Amino acid sequence: MSRHPTAGRSLSTVAVVAVVLFALWGLAGPLSGRTVLAPTDEMVSGSPYAAAGTPREPVDNAWLDDIYTAQLPNAMLFKHALDRGDIAGWNPYEAGGTPLAAVPNTALFSPLSLPYYLLPTWLAPAYEELLEIACAVGGGFLLLRRWQLSRAAALCGGLMFATSAFMLVWLDFPQTQVAAFIPATFWTVERFLQLRRARDAALIAVPVAAMLLGGFPAVTGYTLLTAGAYALARVAAEHSEGLRTAVVRLAGAAGGVLAGVGLAAFQLLPFVGFYRSWYIEGRAQTPGQHLDPAALVTAVAPFALGTADPDRQQFLLDQNIVESLCYTGAATLVLAVAALGLARAGRVGLPRGVWAFLVAGVLLWGVLIFAGGPLLAMLQHAPGVGGLFAGNFIGRARSIFGFLLAALGAVGFELLLTSRSPAAGRRRRWLTPAAVWLLAAAGAVAVVWRGRQIAGAHAAVDGYDRAVIVGGVLVGCAVLCAVVARSRRWRRVAGPVAAGALLLQIGGQAGWFVHEYWPHSSRATFYPVTDTHQYLADGLGHERFAAGGDALIMGTGTAYRLRSLNGHAFLQRSFAELLAAAPGTAVPSPTYVTFDADVAQATSTILDRLGVRYFVTAPSAVIFGSSAAQPLPDSTMTLEPDRPVSVAAALSGSIRGIGIIPAETSSAGPDARLRITVRDGSGATVADTTYPVPDLTAGQPWLLPVAEFEPGGPATVTLALSGTAAVQVQADAGSVTIPTVAADDDGLRLAYAGSTVIYERHRALPRIRWAGSSVVEQSPDRRLDMLATGAVDARTVLLSGPAAPSGGGSAGLRIDADDNDVVDVAVSAETSGYLVVADADQTGWTATVDGRRVPLLPADHGVVAVAVPAGEHRVALTFSAPHGRLGGWLSAATAALLVVVWIGVPPWRRRSGAPPPIGSDRA
Repeated sequence: MSRHPTAGRSLSTVAVVAVVLFALWGLAGPLSGRTVLAPTDEMVSGSPYAAAGTPREPVDNAWLDDIYTAQLPNAMLFKHALDRGDIAGWNPYEAGGTPLAAVPNTALFSPLSLPYYLLPTWLAPAYEELLEIACAVGGGFLLLRRWQLSRAAALCGGLMFATSAFMLVWLDFPQTQVAAFIPATFWTVERFLQLRRARDAALIAVPVAAMLLGGFPAVTGYTLLTAGAYALARVAAEHSEGLRTAVVRLAGAAGGVLAGVGLAAFQLLPFVGFYRSWYIEGRAQTPGQHLDPAALVTAVAPFALGTADPDRQQFLLDQNIVESLCYTGAATLVLAVAALGLARAGRVGLPRGVWAFLVAGVLLWGVLIFAGGPLLAMLQHAPGVGGLFAGNFIGRARSIFGFLLAALGAVGFELLLTSRSPAAGRRRRWLTPAAVWLLAAAGAVAVVWRGRQIAGAHAAVDGYDRAVIVGGVLVGCAVLCAVVARSRRWRRVAGPVAAGALLLQIGGQAGWFVHEYWPHSSRATFYPVTDTHQYLADGLGHERFAAGGDALIMGTGTAYRLRSLNGHAFLQRSFAELLAAAPGTAVPSPTYVTFDADVAQATSTILDRLGVRYFVTAPSAVIFGSSAAQPLPDSTMTLEPDRPVSVAAALSGSIRGIGIIPAETSSAGPDARLRITVRDGSGATVADTTYPVPDLTAGQPWLLPVAEFEPGGPATVTLALSGTAAVQVQADAGSVTIPTVAADDDGLRLAYAGSTVIYERHRALPRIRWAGSSVVEQSPDRRLDMLATGAVDARTVLLSGPAAPSGGGSAGLRIDADDNDVVDVAVSAETSGYLVVADADQTGWTATVDGRRVPLLPADHGVVAVAVPAGEHRVALTFSAPHGRLGGWLSAATAALLVVVWIGVPPWRRRSGAPPPIGSDRA
């Protein structure tokens, strides 16, 4: 087919402008440092930030919390260690300890993570996203040029993939760092199939390794499965080459993939080692778990079914917006349909097998994603790929679906720029396009109607209709541009303008979408240090804290390098079982550790043995202790703003809470605050606390937490209200009724009341402690029961196997190192015994005593211990990723082999019989 005469430099320039338009619309502020491309605006709306006075701002996206609970804290910790010259394999600051750089879960070794190590962490997400866009567009350009498409069409295809739903909605997740290499993977496969050189097979290893290092195996699996089908389709289409040649080509491509696995072995082998010991539950998928076809309406009207903004209509489908959104853009959809309609020209213009593969791929993945059914069931039980489909939500295959649709759209754009074959008859020329457009229109009507039914069930029809109308107008504009660009009558003058308009519509609509969807937070919201963080940093030492309810956002402790029992990470199975033995539900999902603001959890013996020194709750939580009953008089008193009231009060016991009893239900306004100051008989201040005044309920005591104190006699309580509205309180003869909460004998002391409430746990054992004796119990259920009921005393460690002799004596401990990958303790023991480290170190850790390797024993079901003889000794625990050394050698050997293969066949010398590159300007 011959190209449109204007399909040259001008349209290529417009395509570049469209890419820049999209990128800058979404990234201009974050790239310049004016904002942060991370959802920390949502983070600071929670505790302790809001109560600490961190400036609030509107939340742009409420569905990206994994970024500030897991992704960013781990990147910050790794960079902190890297700045000290340490490649930290272990994160000791959450969930008892979890692998850090040892495994690819957070993509720390992905090439696209480089900005995190060169730039301030708050600035890095924007530049990481810019690298993703460049990788996606560049890879798409290289592949499509290999297919002999024009530069403009190749840039268009890369842009359409970079602006597809999966690449946009999973912002800052490892998922997109993996998906960005999909086009490059197909380009290297196609390059090898065309040039058939060993060095081109070696090139396949690079994007495959990059995907594996990105830390999201599902997308890598979908890509490699589809790329394998692509190679098979391309080789089968070249049926004249013979079976032997076909087998050699497929074997070469497979060898490139295996080399990619070898390059990433330093991360993959440790991942396999840890996977066997992780608590992996609740991930099984069924054929009925797929996206609702109504989600397809978001292809052109992304917010028709709701948004990610918590102040607007929330997403209406069962899966959240990140898992469900199917945005492609109106122009992309029109170009893909145009490509299907111009099937004959498309087949002629592409390398053999590509057209059939693209159409089949789009249809098959579309059925799997939006219908599930028997085909998905078959794949979930198929040998070799069953785990891929049975352990991951099929909606994540939007990554490969978006790539195939973008490639099809690029073909459609190319066909708009090419001349029609004069041999084609009028009837034959219009029959297929008409049928395709009719089917597309019917499908669109069905999808829109289904979406409207869902919107109607949620009383959201008006917003749905507006969004669909706007999307329909954009589709109409794209259709008009496509008709003009394809028309023989207008193609010479108006055609190039119409084609350019399509390119700008792709970039413009995607730019508008990300402007609405991507968060743009102020730098002030990026992990600010509050009074709570400072108190914990000053008091924790080598111990850890646990947070109940919404007091502290899980996972964020890592960003401040504060050891927390809470966390968002994969858990060691035995450690998860230990946590599950505590009261309540400490492990609500396989990767979450959270607690309730409940005294039973706060005083659990499980937490005692895990070195939890502090238990943190929100100021609004129930104060642990006993509330003093107060008779309610008939009279009331008015607390006026800026007019303090002092009353005498008879307070007894150890006080944790003090407050007022409202006389009427009221709201004091958003700026109202109440300060309560308690002075003892000598006039010394023994308590001083200030909190915002909530909505008050008549007769319901409002109690403010205070740092625990004992008045020791008569006390004076001063109440000072600030704000604009007065508050009516219960009083009798001018004396305000003061309710209190007194401490129980629960082993807790309310040590701090500020942006959070922090209880010190007096019964907690040290995280690194000495046990002079041991008890052996082989039954896991019995072990957990003994630990949960406190049947094992503080000087004893509970083992699951044979115990070394122990003398029951004490020992002095000096902790010389307690960092990411090393715990080093000097022990001075009266008798033999055990050094217990209450961390989840049962996999990947080794122990030495005086430099000699000794067994690291599973202890207290989920932690570890080392048998130590009497006397002076040096005990060290060291982390080394399981199979990490083997993986490192395998990666190094693979890299060396690939270098030899690459330089061993210079580019100007080809094997005999290998065809020359297709076109001198091909990538």
